[in-house]
Amino acid sequence: MLDPPAGDAGGLNIQNLAYAAQWWIFGAFAVGLWLRLVRDEAAGGPPRGQDPVPQDAPEPAGR
Repeated sequence: MLDPPAGDAGGLNIQNLAYAAQWWIFGAFAVGLWLRLVRDEAAGGPPRGQDPVPQDAPEPAGR
């Protein structure tokens, strides 16, 4: 018969702590991204970094 595996002494496992922190960081990032998307949508206009296309611009050839 096999002996039961030797367990930890009940100390803090750094790997598990880092994994838990990773999920909190990911959650904060997701909430921050969502807030930015909501703010940009509420502001209207084109997304940052894109020039607005004039309404009287000609259609590109080939359409």
